[in-house]
Amino acid sequence: MRRCFGRHQRNIRRLFILSDGEPIRTSAMMAACYPGRDKLEHWRWGDVARAAHKFGVNIKPGWWAPQRELWQQITGNYSDAADQKSAKEV
Repeated sequence: MRRCFGRHQRNIRRLFILSDGEPIRTSAMMAACYPGRDKLEHWRWGDVARAAHKFGVNIKPGWWAPQRELWQQITGNYSDAADQKSAKEV
């Protein structure tokens, strides 16, 4: 089955994979989605947050952790340890 992702969703998913389960700041997602751009319009933050909801959970303002399902796909671990790792707080 082919998965269709948008550009922002693909970049955020890659960022979660590279983070190895650690929480990610929204500003890091912005940098991944809009590389080489310093100043961005305010509505672009909403675009990135919408894309982040597909693969992440907002654990506190500005911080995102990977969803349990994504973390299980990354690690291949389908136990409770994956739940604890994905819910890890800053």
